[in-house]
Amino acid sequence: MNSFFYVGILSLIAGTLVSGFLYYKKGQTFGATIQKVLFVLRAVGFGALLFVLLAPFLSYKTKVVNKPIVAVLIDNSTSMVSGKDSSAVKQVLSEQIKIQLQNLENAEPQFYYFDEKVNEDNLDFKGKATDLGFALSEVAQKIDKNRLSAIVVASDGIVNRGGNPLYQIEKSFLPVYTIAFGDSTRQVDFKLLNTKSPEFVFRGDEIFIETTFSSENILDANAVVTLKQGNKTIATNNIKVQSINFAKNMRFRINTKEVGLFTYRIEVEPTMGEKNTTNNVVEFVVEVLENRKKIAILYTSPTPDVAAIHESLKSVDAYQTAVVDANKNIVLDAKTELAIVFIQPFASQNVLKNALTKYKGPLWVIIDPKADGSVVQETFQWISKIGLPDAVMAKPQLNEDFGLFRLTKEARNQLNRNQELAVFTGDIRFNGVFETLLQLGNKKPLASYGTIENKRVVVFNFSGIWSWRVRVFKENNTHILVDEWLQTTAQYLTANGSGNRLKLAYDKRLSRGRNQNIKAIVYDASFVPSTMAQVNVVIKDETDKEFEYALQWENERYVTNISGLVPGKYSFTASAKLGEETLRETGTFFVENQTLESLNTRANYLLLSQMSEASGGTFFTQQNFNDLVTELNSNNKIMPIESTKTTSIALIDLKWLFFLIVLIFSVEWLLRRYFGSI
Repeated sequence: MNSFFYVGILSLIAGTLVSGFLYYKKGQTFGATIQKVLFVLRAVGFGALLFVLLAPFLSYKTKVVNKPIVAVLIDNSTSMVSGKDSSAVKQVLSEQIKIQLQNLENAEPQFYYFDEKVNEDNLDFKGKATDLGFALSEVAQKIDKNRLSAIVVASDGIVNRGGNPLYQIEKSFLPVYTIAFGDSTRQVDFKLLNTKSPEFVFRGDEIFIETTFSSENILDANAVVTLKQGNKTIATNNIKVQSINFAKNMRFRINTKEVGLFTYRIEVEPTMGEKNTTNNVVEFVVEVLENRKKIAILYTSPTPDVAAIHESLKSVDAYQTAVVDANKNIVLDAKTELAIVFIQPFASQNVLKNALTKYKGPLWVIIDPKADGSVVQETFQWISKIGLPDAVMAKPQLNEDFGLFRLTKEARNQLNRNQELAVFTGDIRFNGVFETLLQLGNKKPLASYGTIENKRVVVFNFSGIWSWRVRVFKENNTHILVDEWLQTTAQYLTANGSGNRLKLAYDKRLSRGRNQNIKAIVYDASFVPSTMAQVNVVIKDETDKEFEYALQWENERYVTNISGLVPGKYSFTASAKLGEETLRETGTFFVENQTLESLNTRANYLLLSQMSEASGGTFFTQQNFNDLVTELNSNNKIMPIESTKTTSIALIDLKWLFFLIVLIFSVEWLLRRYFGSI
């Protein structure tokens, strides 16, 4: 405000000088009184005009009083309404709590509903999992930390996803008031937990299935656990329950003889007095494939890069990888589905050509920078290596426009970490259409992906993969970030048919109540992602009933979100119409009958009590939650928050000031006109 005062004084002085110059330079021409009035009007008018021009913004401060916010988190999971009093619970949570909390004197309640996610407008008690820790963290981020003063949690305390909510309590420094719902008494219960089974195996392999049988509040009972395929019993396990809380791990073995998708079920017969029987059954599917893909790594002299790629690919169960010394006059089997060919210094093109005599499949060619260019061209006529065999150390860059496949963000970051590689100093040229994944700063390709005579081809013209894997392992204690790139390259090469231009991503296993998200990428004939395709998916359930969905373009891919799927096995066919061409891809997935909410329905009052005690809040039950409002109103830390708000106004936008200046000059002009001449 001090600056405004000085600008006002200077503007008034300047206005006075201008007015004096106009009215007194020729002496007195009006009466003394009129002369003074006109002088003052013009001085004030010019002063006000200069003030508006020199001080364009007027700032002032006002005191603002904001009510603190009490966040109310209501559990939206199915376990909340699994008891006999479900209708009463729904009424309390959807109506009575809201009515009660409207009586807060000094705070504003804001309501949120949580299961595995958090929303503000949908209380339907259909959540299939509960993540209370995430809900606490999410609300703390949504609400202004200066206004958030307390949290109310209405829940049964059953947490089956995410971390321990007590950790979030310790970080928030806010009082948490909990209202406990549900039945916390110990229930008679048999259940199956932690069932593990492979997603796929190969014909002839053995399937090993692990599960844990658990019992609560039962002593001296017998349980029968059965593994079935359809109505056929495969194995039975009789268990003697030996303590009130009993658990036993079991392992079943199945021999595979046929190819296909098979549904299995493990079940335990209910015991007397057992209320929750949904956790007595576990269903799952296992896909049995025909054969592993045969991959041959062909070399002429030992090198660490050969071992690095072999180690990366042999960890993939779907691959049968062999390292082949071309100098031993070995000819690759025609059944080989991918040949990885190392062209190394002093290699003989005759040896390499002989090894590839019968092979007509995809190629992954890795050219050592010091390899002879004539060997490259004689072995593969579509590659030209121009320049003398020589290498320099260089740092590759990831080509962000590469579109044949997508790596995870972590793997892409790793490829962009500027790992030094030995790179050929000359040029590598191809007779075909290729896309570059890795390149130098001058756009020189280092890792190229393309097609030659309808055969997929990848060319690396560098060495040093082994050192890259070693460095990544030292930094992350895992090779996975580099191996993802190598394994995806092999997957790209071994995928067959036109359907490879229709890439699908979906969940092969879903728990009941979860949505199936199918995502697709469509490539045109040049393997460039297309946005012009019409993509549909037709899903068929076990009764052969069909459901059709259209995929919409969103975030660089086609997507659809399918809800309402009942437990069971589904098959689907996805089709993409691209001009006159139609691409197709098929798949299967399974919706499991069991959900996380069904595994345990016993309310956890202890957790809710610990949350309140650790944070300075209070624990309530459904019977006495009416005292919550009194408790919140008596908390002297939940008080209105005063703050100062600074507001700036552009003077030129003040219309009244503009009209005032016009009025001053108008009055001055009329007086001059009336008492003299203009």
